Amino acid sequence: MQAVLTAAVESGCSKALFSKDTKPLADKWQQLASFEALFIDEVGTIQDAKGSKVGQRMVVASKADLQAAEAAARQPGYLVMDATDWKVIPAENLVATFQASEGKLLGVATSAADARVMLEALEAGTAGVVLRTDDPVQVKQLSAYLAQREAEGAPAYDYDAAKVTGVTPVGMCDRVCVDLCSLLRPGEGMLVGSFARALFLVHSECMESQYINSRPFRVNAGAVHAYIQAPNNKTAYLSELKSGSEVLVVDAAGRARTAVVGRCKVETRPMVRAGRTSAVELEQTLRNTGGAKMLVEAETADGMRHSTLLQNAETVQLVGPRASRPFRVNAGAVHAYIQAPNNKTAYLSELKSGSEVLVVDAAGRARTAVVGRCKVETRPMMLVEAETADGMRHSTLLQNAETVQLVGPRASRPEAVTSREGKAGTSSSPPSSSGTVQEPPPQHVAQPQWQAVAVTELQPGQHVYVLRQDGARHTGISIQETITEK
Repeated sequence: MQAVLTAAVESGCSKALFSKDTKPLADKWQQLASFEALFIDEVGTIQDAKGSKVGQRMVVASKADLQAAEAAARQPGYLVMDATDWKVIPAENLVATFQASEGKLLGVATSAADARVMLEALEAGTAGVVLRTDDPVQVKQLSAYLAQREAEGAPAYDYDAAKVTGVTPVGMCDRVCVDLCSLLRPGEGMLVGSFARALFLVHSECMESQYINSRPFRVNAGAVHAYIQAPNNKTAYLSELKSGSEVLVVDAAGRARTAVVGRCKVETRPMVRAGRTSAVELEQTLRNTGGAKMLVEAETADGMRHSTLLQNAETVQLVGPRASRPFRVNAGAVHAYIQAPNNKTAYLSELKSGSEVLVVDAAGRARTAVVGRCKVETRPMMLVEAETADGMRHSTLLQNAETVQLVGPRASRPEAVTSREGKAGTSSSPPSSSGTVQEPPPQHVAQPQWQAVAVTELQPGQHVYVLRQDGARHTGISIQETITEK
Protein backbone atom coordinates (compact mmCIF):
# COMPACT_ATOMS: atom_id res chain seq x y z
CA MET A 1 0.00 0.00 0.00
CA GLN A 2 2.86 2.38 0.69
CA ALA A 3 4.10 1.88 -2.88
CA VAL A 4 0.67 2.94 -4.16
CA LEU A 5 0.68 6.07 -2.00
CA THR A 6 4.23 6.91 -3.11
CA ALA A 7 3.24 6.60 -6.77
CA ALA A 8 0.16 8.76 -6.15
CA VAL A 9 2.10 11.53 -4.40
CA GLU A 10 4.80 11.50 -7.08
CA SER A 11 2.07 11.80 -9.73
CA GLY A 12 0.60 14.90 -8.10
CA CYS A 13 -2.27 13.38 -6.11
CA SER A 14 -2.96 15.49 -3.03
CA LYS A 15 -5.66 13.44 -1.23
CA ALA A 16 -5.86 9.85 0.03
CA LEU A 17 -8.89 8.07 1.49
CA PHE A 18 -8.43 5.84 4.56
CA SER A 19 -10.80 3.57 6.43
CA LYS A 20 -11.03 3.49 10.23
CA ASP A 21 -8.75 0.46 10.35
CA THR A 22 -6.01 2.10 8.27
CA LYS A 23 -6.06 5.47 10.05
CA PRO A 24 -2.75 4.74 11.86
CA LEU A 25 -1.12 4.35 8.44
CA ALA A 26 -2.27 7.85 7.51
CA ASP A 27 -0.55 9.33 10.56
CA LYS A 28 2.63 7.39 9.79
CA TRP A 29 2.76 8.15 6.06
CA GLN A 30 2.10 11.86 6.49
CA GLN A 31 5.50 12.03 8.12
CA LEU A 32 7.02 10.77 4.87
CA ALA A 33 5.03 12.76 2.28
CA SER A 34 2.71 15.74 2.18
CA PHE A 35 -0.90 14.88 1.35
CA GLU A 36 -4.37 15.43 2.80
CA ALA A 37 -5.82 12.40 4.55
CA LEU A 38 -9.59 11.83 4.35
CA PHE A 39 -11.38 9.19 6.40
CA ILE A 40 -14.47 7.09 5.68
CA ASP A 41 -16.58 5.43 8.39
CA GLU A 42 -18.82 2.35 8.36
CA VAL A 43 -21.84 4.18 6.88
CA GLY A 44 -19.84 5.84 4.09
CA THR A 45 -19.45 9.33 5.58
CA ILE A 46 -16.20 10.98 4.44
CA GLN A 47 -14.53 13.42 6.84
CA ASP A 48 -11.37 15.48 6.87
CA ALA A 49 -8.74 15.48 9.63
CA LYS A 50 -10.83 17.97 11.66
CA GLY A 51 -13.90 15.74 11.58
CA SER A 52 -15.89 17.90 9.16
CA LYS A 53 -18.00 16.05 6.60
CA VAL A 54 -16.78 16.59 3.03
CA GLY A 55 -18.62 13.82 1.19
CA GLN A 56 -20.59 10.60 1.17
CA ARG A 57 -19.91 7.19 -0.37
CA MET A 58 -22.93 5.42 -1.84
CA VAL A 59 -23.02 1.90 -3.22
CA VAL A 60 -25.04 1.84 -6.45
CA ALA A 61 -26.24 -1.69 -7.13
CA SER A 62 -29.91 -1.21 -7.97
CA LYS A 63 -32.36 1.27 -9.46
CA ALA A 64 -33.34 2.41 -5.95
CA ASP A 65 -29.68 3.12 -5.18
CA LEU A 66 -29.38 5.14 -8.37
CA GLN A 67 -32.43 7.24 -7.47
CA ALA A 68 -31.02 7.89 -4.00
CA ALA A 69 -27.73 9.00 -5.52
CA GLU A 70 -29.54 11.36 -7.91
CA ALA A 71 -31.40 12.87 -4.95
CA ALA A 72 -28.08 13.43 -3.15
CA ALA A 73 -26.87 15.63 -6.05
CA ARG A 74 -28.65 18.58 -4.45
CA GLN A 75 -26.36 18.40 -1.42
CA PRO A 76 -22.99 20.21 -1.37
CA GLY A 77 -19.77 18.22 -1.16
CA TYR A 78 -18.63 15.03 -2.84
CA LEU A 79 -20.72 11.99 -3.70
CA VAL A 80 -18.49 8.96 -4.22
CA MET A 81 -20.35 6.52 -6.46
CA ASP A 82 -19.29 2.90 -5.84
CA ALA A 83 -20.87 0.84 -8.62
CA THR A 84 -18.72 -2.27 -8.63
CA ASP A 85 -21.14 -4.45 -10.61
CA TRP A 86 -22.31 -2.05 -13.33
CA LYS A 87 -20.42 1.15 -14.00
CA VAL A 88 -21.19 2.84 -17.30
CA ILE A 89 -24.94 3.33 -17.06
CA PRO A 90 -24.93 4.68 -13.45
CA ALA A 91 -22.01 6.94 -14.32
CA GLU A 92 -23.80 8.41 -17.33
CA ASN A 93 -27.06 8.89 -15.45
CA LEU A 94 -25.39 10.55 -12.48
CA VAL A 95 -23.10 12.73 -14.63
CA ALA A 96 -26.20 14.12 -16.34
CA THR A 97 -27.80 14.81 -12.94
CA PHE A 98 -24.73 16.41 -11.35
CA GLN A 99 -24.03 18.77 -14.27
CA ALA A 100 -26.62 21.24 -12.94
CA SER A 101 -26.20 20.48 -9.25
CA GLU A 102 -24.20 21.88 -6.35
CA GLY A 103 -22.51 18.61 -5.47
CA LYS A 104 -19.54 16.97 -7.18
CA LEU A 105 -19.57 13.38 -8.41
CA LEU A 106 -16.61 11.04 -7.98
CA GLY A 107 -16.49 7.47 -9.24
CA VAL A 108 -14.78 4.49 -7.61
CA ALA A 109 -12.50 2.66 -10.05
CA THR A 110 -10.28 -0.37 -9.59
CA SER A 111 -8.05 0.26 -12.62
CA ALA A 112 -6.86 3.09 -14.85
CA ALA A 113 -9.12 1.80 -17.65
CA ASP A 114 -12.21 1.95 -15.39
CA ALA A 115 -11.21 5.42 -14.24
CA ARG A 116 -11.07 6.57 -17.85
CA VAL A 117 -14.65 5.30 -18.37
CA MET A 118 -15.78 7.41 -15.43
CA LEU A 119 -13.93 10.53 -16.54
CA GLU A 120 -15.30 10.29 -20.10
CA ALA A 121 -18.92 9.39 -19.31
CA LEU A 122 -21.23 11.53 -21.46
CA GLU A 123 -18.07 13.45 -22.59
CA ALA A 124 -18.35 15.70 -19.49
CA GLY A 125 -17.25 12.93 -17.15
CA THR A 126 -17.20 12.76 -13.37
CA ALA A 127 -15.45 15.49 -11.38
CA GLY A 128 -12.80 12.95 -10.39
CA VAL A 129 -12.18 9.35 -9.40
CA VAL A 130 -11.26 7.38 -6.30
CA LEU A 131 -8.76 4.74 -7.47
CA ARG A 132 -8.98 1.63 -5.28
CA THR A 133 -5.94 -0.49 -6.09
CA ASP A 134 -2.87 -2.22 -4.65
CA ASP A 135 -0.94 -1.81 -7.93
CA PRO A 136 1.22 1.32 -8.31
CA VAL A 137 1.32 0.72 -12.08
CA GLN A 138 -2.40 1.55 -12.25
CA VAL A 139 -1.70 4.84 -10.48
CA LYS A 140 1.02 5.75 -12.98
CA GLN A 141 -1.17 4.81 -15.95
CA LEU A 142 -3.98 6.99 -14.63
CA SER A 143 -1.54 9.86 -14.07
CA ALA A 144 -0.25 9.55 -17.65
CA TYR A 145 -3.81 9.60 -19.00
CA LEU A 146 -4.68 12.71 -16.97
CA ALA A 147 -1.52 14.48 -18.19
CA GLN A 148 -2.37 13.65 -21.79
CA ARG A 149 -5.95 14.78 -21.31
CA GLU A 150 -4.80 18.07 -19.79
CA ALA A 151 -2.44 18.70 -22.70
CA GLU A 152 -5.11 17.94 -25.32
CA GLY A 153 -7.69 20.09 -23.56
CA ALA A 154 -5.36 23.03 -23.04
CA PRO A 155 -6.44 26.33 -24.60
CA ALA A 156 -4.97 27.07 -28.01
CA TYR A 157 -4.32 30.75 -28.61
CA ASP A 158 -4.68 32.28 -32.06
CA TYR A 159 -1.96 34.90 -32.47
CA ASP A 160 -2.02 38.05 -34.59
CA ALA A 161 1.19 38.97 -36.39
CA ALA A 162 2.15 42.47 -35.16
CA LYS A 163 4.67 44.64 -36.97
CA VAL A 164 7.35 46.17 -34.74
CA THR A 165 7.19 49.92 -35.27
CA GLY A 166 10.14 50.94 -33.12
CA VAL A 167 12.58 50.15 -30.35
CA THR A 168 13.40 52.92 -27.86
CA PRO A 169 15.80 53.00 -24.87
CA VAL A 170 14.06 54.05 -21.65
CA GLY A 171 16.64 53.63 -18.88
CA MET A 172 16.80 51.59 -15.71
CA CYS A 173 13.71 49.73 -14.45
CA ASP A 174 12.85 46.93 -12.06
CA ARG A 175 12.50 43.79 -14.14
CA VAL A 176 11.26 40.33 -13.18
CA CYS A 177 12.93 37.02 -14.04
CA VAL A 178 10.39 34.23 -13.52
CA ASP A 179 12.06 30.92 -12.63
CA LEU A 180 9.68 28.00 -13.04
CA CYS A 181 9.59 24.52 -11.53
CA SER A 182 9.31 23.13 -15.07
CA LEU A 183 11.70 22.99 -18.01
CA LEU A 184 10.67 24.91 -21.11
CA ARG A 185 11.30 23.76 -24.67
CA PRO A 186 12.35 25.85 -27.69
CA GLY A 187 9.37 27.88 -28.87
CA GLU A 188 7.84 28.14 -25.39
CA GLY A 189 7.58 31.24 -23.23
CA MET A 190 5.12 33.46 -21.40
CA LEU A 191 2.56 36.00 -22.60
CA VAL A 192 3.52 39.41 -21.21
CA GLY A 193 2.58 43.00 -22.08
CA SER A 194 2.10 46.51 -20.76
CA PHE A 195 -1.60 46.25 -21.61
CA ALA A 196 -3.78 43.17 -21.13
CA ARG A 197 -5.38 43.71 -24.55
CA ALA A 198 -2.22 42.47 -26.29
CA LEU A 199 0.41 40.22 -24.74
CA PHE A 200 3.77 39.43 -26.35
CA LEU A 201 5.19 35.90 -26.36
CA VAL A 202 8.50 36.28 -24.52
CA HIS A 203 10.75 33.28 -25.12
CA SER A 204 12.45 31.36 -22.35
CA GLU A 205 16.21 31.30 -21.88
CA CYS A 206 16.41 27.68 -23.07
CA MET A 207 18.55 28.58 -26.11
CA GLU A 208 22.31 28.35 -25.92
CA SER A 209 24.30 31.60 -25.85
CA GLN A 210 27.97 32.33 -26.37
CA TYR A 211 27.95 34.39 -23.18
CA ILE A 212 25.98 32.34 -20.64
CA ASN A 213 24.63 28.83 -20.24
CA SER A 214 21.00 28.15 -21.11
CA ARG A 215 18.44 28.35 -18.31
CA PRO A 216 15.42 26.44 -19.67
CA PHE A 217 13.41 27.14 -16.52
CA ARG A 218 13.63 30.96 -16.81
CA VAL A 219 11.74 33.69 -18.63
CA ASN A 220 13.08 37.24 -18.37
CA ALA A 221 9.55 38.56 -18.51
CA GLY A 222 9.84 42.35 -18.28
CA ALA A 223 9.09 45.22 -15.94
CA VAL A 224 7.17 44.84 -12.68
CA HIS A 225 4.07 46.67 -13.99
CA ALA A 226 3.47 44.25 -16.88
CA TYR A 227 0.58 41.83 -17.18
CA ILE A 228 1.21 38.09 -17.52
CA GLN A 229 -1.25 35.44 -18.69
CA ALA A 230 -2.35 33.09 -15.89
CA PRO A 231 -4.52 29.93 -16.00
CA ASN A 232 -8.32 30.06 -16.17
CA ASN A 233 -8.21 33.01 -18.60
CA LYS A 234 -6.91 35.36 -15.91
CA THR A 235 -4.04 37.85 -15.89
CA ALA A 236 -1.72 38.95 -13.10
CA TYR A 237 0.93 41.60 -12.58
CA LEU A 238 4.51 40.39 -12.70
CA SER A 239 5.03 42.08 -9.32
CA GLU A 240 2.34 39.81 -7.80
CA LEU A 241 4.07 36.53 -8.69
CA LYS A 242 5.73 34.54 -5.93
CA SER A 243 6.84 30.98 -5.21
CA GLY A 244 3.90 28.67 -5.77
CA SER A 245 2.02 30.98 -8.15
CA GLU A 246 0.68 29.39 -11.34
CA VAL A 247 1.37 30.90 -14.75
CA LEU A 248 0.66 29.87 -18.31
CA VAL A 249 3.45 28.58 -20.54
CA VAL A 250 2.58 28.95 -24.23
CA ASP A 251 4.41 27.81 -27.36
CA ALA A 252 4.62 29.31 -30.85
CA ALA A 253 1.63 27.25 -32.01
CA GLY A 254 -0.59 28.64 -29.23
CA ARG A 255 -0.61 25.47 -27.13
CA ALA A 256 -0.65 26.25 -23.40
CA ARG A 257 0.14 24.45 -20.17
CA THR A 258 0.25 25.46 -16.52
CA ALA A 259 3.56 25.82 -14.67
CA VAL A 260 4.42 26.63 -11.07
CA VAL A 261 6.68 29.54 -10.16
CA GLY A 262 9.75 28.52 -8.17
CA ARG A 263 11.01 32.05 -7.52
CA CYS A 264 10.96 35.56 -8.96
CA LYS A 265 14.09 37.69 -9.23
CA VAL A 266 13.40 41.45 -9.21
CA GLU A 267 16.48 43.47 -10.18
CA THR A 268 17.16 46.92 -11.61
CA ARG A 269 18.27 46.54 -15.23
CA PRO A 270 18.41 48.63 -18.44
CA MET A 271 15.14 48.19 -20.31
CA VAL A 272 14.01 48.46 -23.91
CA ARG A 273 10.68 49.68 -25.26
CA ALA A 274 9.57 48.79 -28.76
CA GLY A 275 7.66 51.56 -30.51
CA ARG A 276 7.36 53.83 -33.52
CA THR A 277 10.99 54.91 -33.87
CA SER A 278 12.94 55.43 -37.07
CA ALA A 279 16.22 53.61 -37.71
CA VAL A 280 18.11 56.92 -37.72
CA GLU A 281 16.60 57.96 -34.39
CA LEU A 282 17.33 54.55 -32.89
CA GLU A 283 20.96 54.60 -34.05
CA GLN A 284 21.43 58.12 -32.66
CA THR A 285 19.87 57.15 -29.32
CA LEU A 286 22.02 54.07 -29.02
CA ARG A 287 25.12 56.13 -29.74
CA ASN A 288 24.17 58.66 -27.07
CA THR A 289 23.35 56.03 -24.43
CA GLY A 290 26.07 53.55 -25.25
CA GLY A 291 23.40 50.98 -26.14
CA ALA A 292 22.74 50.31 -22.46
CA LYS A 293 19.07 51.29 -22.18
CA MET A 294 16.36 50.57 -24.56
CA LEU A 295 10.97 50.71 -25.27
CA VAL A 296 9.41 48.08 -28.12
CA GLU A 297 5.92 48.81 -29.62
CA ALA A 298 4.11 46.82 -32.30
CA GLU A 299 1.07 47.43 -34.48
CA THR A 300 -1.52 44.81 -35.42
CA ALA A 301 -3.45 44.65 -38.69
CA ASP A 302 -6.35 46.65 -37.21
CA GLY A 303 -4.06 49.63 -36.59
CA MET A 304 -3.92 49.20 -32.82
CA ARG A 305 -0.56 49.87 -31.17
CA HIS A 306 0.74 47.75 -28.31
CA SER A 307 3.90 47.76 -26.22
CA THR A 308 5.94 46.00 -23.60
CA LEU A 309 9.12 46.78 -21.67
CA LEU A 310 11.93 44.22 -21.78
CA GLN A 311 15.47 44.09 -20.50
CA ASN A 312 18.05 45.12 -23.08
CA ALA A 313 19.86 41.74 -23.19
CA GLU A 314 20.52 39.22 -25.92
CA THR A 315 18.93 36.44 -23.85
CA VAL A 316 15.54 38.22 -24.02
CA GLN A 317 13.74 37.15 -27.19
CA LEU A 318 10.28 37.67 -28.67
CA VAL A 319 8.61 34.91 -30.68
CA GLY A 320 7.09 35.71 -34.08
CA PRO A 321 6.27 34.10 -37.44
CA ARG A 322 9.27 32.73 -39.29
CA ALA A 323 10.48 35.08 -41.99
CA SER A 324 10.92 33.81 -45.55
CA ARG A 325 14.43 32.73 -46.49
CA PRO A 326 14.83 33.33 -50.24
CA PHE A 327 18.43 32.12 -49.98
CA ARG A 328 17.59 28.64 -48.62
CA VAL A 329 16.58 25.31 -50.15
CA ASN A 330 15.61 22.46 -47.82
CA ALA A 331 17.11 19.92 -50.20
CA GLY A 332 16.60 16.54 -48.57
CA ALA A 333 18.59 13.70 -47.00
CA VAL A 334 22.39 13.59 -46.97
CA HIS A 335 22.56 10.68 -49.46
CA ALA A 336 20.76 12.55 -52.25
CA TYR A 337 22.32 13.82 -55.45
CA ILE A 338 22.27 17.51 -56.38
CA GLN A 339 22.88 19.04 -59.82
CA ALA A 340 26.16 20.96 -60.08
CA PRO A 341 27.64 23.06 -62.91
CA ASN A 342 29.47 21.53 -65.89
CA ASN A 343 26.98 18.67 -66.15
CA LYS A 344 28.16 17.17 -62.84
CA THR A 345 26.33 15.90 -59.78
CA ALA A 346 27.35 15.81 -56.13
CA TYR A 347 26.08 14.29 -52.89
CA LEU A 348 24.34 16.73 -50.56
CA SER A 349 26.70 15.54 -47.82
CA GLU A 350 29.67 16.80 -49.89
CA LEU A 351 28.51 20.42 -50.07
CA LYS A 352 30.29 23.06 -48.03
CA SER A 353 30.82 26.82 -48.00
CA GLY A 354 32.12 27.82 -51.42
CA SER A 355 30.71 24.84 -53.34
CA GLU A 356 28.93 25.65 -56.58
CA VAL A 357 25.45 24.30 -57.37
CA LEU A 358 22.96 24.80 -60.18
CA VAL A 359 19.80 26.88 -59.56
CA VAL A 360 17.03 26.05 -62.06
CA ASP A 361 13.64 27.72 -62.57
CA ALA A 362 10.37 26.14 -63.72
CA ALA A 363 11.18 26.91 -67.37
CA GLY A 364 14.45 25.01 -67.14
CA ARG A 365 16.70 28.09 -67.14
CA ALA A 366 19.80 27.43 -65.04
CA ARG A 367 22.42 29.56 -63.32
CA THR A 368 25.30 28.88 -60.97
CA ALA A 369 25.11 29.78 -57.27
CA VAL A 370 27.67 29.55 -54.48
CA VAL A 371 26.88 27.73 -51.21
CA GLY A 372 27.24 29.96 -48.16
CA ARG A 373 26.36 27.42 -45.48
CA CYS A 374 24.94 23.90 -45.13
CA LYS A 375 22.89 22.94 -42.07
CA VAL A 376 22.64 19.20 -41.37
CA GLU A 377 19.95 18.42 -38.79
CA THR A 378 17.90 15.35 -37.85
CA ARG A 379 14.31 15.85 -38.98
CA PRO A 380 11.25 13.70 -39.83
CA MET A 381 11.36 12.80 -43.51
CA MET A 382 8.85 11.87 -46.21
CA LEU A 383 9.50 9.50 -49.13
CA VAL A 384 8.12 10.94 -52.39
CA GLU A 385 7.77 8.52 -55.31
CA ALA A 386 6.81 9.45 -58.86
CA GLU A 387 6.45 7.67 -62.20
CA THR A 388 7.33 9.14 -65.61
CA ALA A 389 5.52 8.39 -68.87
CA ASP A 390 7.90 5.55 -69.75
CA GLY A 391 6.89 3.67 -66.61
CA MET A 392 10.12 4.36 -64.73
CA ARG A 393 9.75 5.02 -61.01
CA HIS A 394 11.81 7.66 -59.19
CA SER A 395 12.01 8.82 -55.58
CA THR A 396 13.52 11.33 -53.20
CA LEU A 397 13.49 11.91 -49.45
CA LEU A 398 12.41 15.36 -48.23
CA GLN A 399 11.71 16.84 -44.81
CA ASN A 400 8.07 16.54 -43.80
CA ALA A 401 7.46 20.30 -43.54
CA GLU A 402 5.08 22.69 -45.28
CA THR A 403 8.00 24.93 -46.29
CA VAL A 404 9.40 22.13 -48.48
CA GLN A 405 7.73 22.29 -51.90
CA LEU A 406 8.08 20.49 -55.22
CA VAL A 407 7.56 22.33 -58.52
CA GLY A 408 5.30 20.89 -61.21
CA PRO A 409 2.96 21.88 -64.03
CA ARG A 410 -0.09 23.88 -63.00
CA ALA A 411 -3.26 21.79 -63.11
CA SER A 412 -5.55 22.84 -65.96
CA ARG A 413 -8.89 24.32 -64.95
CA PRO A 414 -11.93 24.89 -67.22
CA GLU A 415 -12.51 28.57 -67.75
CA ALA A 416 -15.91 30.15 -67.20
CA VAL A 417 -17.31 33.55 -68.18
CA THR A 418 -19.59 35.40 -65.78
CA SER A 419 -22.71 37.03 -67.28
CA ARG A 420 -24.46 40.21 -66.14
CA GLU A 421 -26.79 38.15 -63.97
CA GLY A 422 -23.81 36.66 -62.18
CA LYS A 423 -24.37 33.18 -63.61
CA ALA A 424 -21.58 31.16 -65.11
CA GLY A 425 -21.58 30.39 -68.83
CA THR A 426 -19.19 29.33 -71.52
CA SER A 427 -19.45 32.32 -73.85
CA SER A 428 -20.92 35.81 -74.09
CA SER A 429 -24.03 36.42 -76.24
CA PRO A 430 -23.93 38.80 -79.26
CA PRO A 431 -25.25 42.38 -78.93
CA SER A 432 -29.05 42.46 -78.73
CA SER A 433 -31.18 44.30 -81.25
CA SER A 434 -32.79 46.34 -78.47
CA GLY A 435 -29.57 48.25 -77.99
CA THR A 436 -28.77 46.91 -74.54
CA VAL A 437 -25.15 47.64 -73.71
CA GLN A 438 -23.27 44.49 -72.82
CA GLU A 439 -20.22 44.29 -70.60
CA PRO A 440 -16.87 43.71 -72.30
CA PRO A 441 -15.45 40.19 -71.99
CA PRO A 442 -13.47 39.63 -68.82
CA GLN A 443 -9.74 40.30 -68.90
CA HIS A 444 -7.75 37.14 -68.37
CA VAL A 445 -4.75 37.41 -66.09
CA ALA A 446 -1.84 35.34 -67.30
CA GLN A 447 -1.13 32.56 -64.84
CA PRO A 448 2.27 30.88 -64.55
CA GLN A 449 2.40 27.44 -66.09
CA TRP A 450 3.89 25.96 -62.93
CA GLN A 451 2.93 25.57 -59.30
CA ALA A 452 4.77 24.70 -56.08
CA VAL A 453 3.11 22.07 -53.89
CA ALA A 454 4.18 21.47 -50.28
CA VAL A 455 5.16 17.88 -49.58
CA THR A 456 2.71 17.92 -46.68
CA GLU A 457 -0.12 18.47 -49.22
CA LEU A 458 1.21 16.24 -52.01
CA GLN A 459 -1.31 13.65 -53.19
CA PRO A 460 -0.99 10.63 -55.52
CA GLY A 461 -1.95 11.68 -59.04
CA GLN A 462 -0.39 15.14 -58.89
CA HIS A 463 2.44 15.98 -61.28
CA VAL A 464 5.89 17.37 -60.45
CA TYR A 465 8.88 18.22 -62.60
CA VAL A 466 11.84 15.80 -62.73
CA LEU A 467 15.06 16.04 -64.71
CA ARG A 468 15.74 12.72 -66.46
CA GLN A 469 19.42 11.78 -66.71
CA ASP A 470 21.51 8.64 -67.28
CA GLY A 471 23.05 8.58 -63.82
CA ALA A 472 25.59 10.04 -61.45
CA ARG A 473 28.19 12.34 -62.99
CA HIS A 474 30.63 13.33 -60.27
CA THR A 475 33.37 13.65 -62.90
CA GLY A 476 31.13 14.95 -65.68
CA ILE A 477 30.98 11.50 -67.32
CA SER A 478 27.63 9.72 -67.17
CA ILE A 479 27.62 6.51 -65.14
CA GLN A 480 24.69 4.19 -65.75
CA GLU A 481 22.97 3.40 -62.44
CA THR A 482 21.87 -0.18 -61.75
CA ILE A 483 20.21 0.51 -58.37
CA THR A 484 16.72 -0.99 -58.13
CA GLU A 485 14.29 1.23 -56.24
CA LYS A 486 11.62 -0.69 -54.35
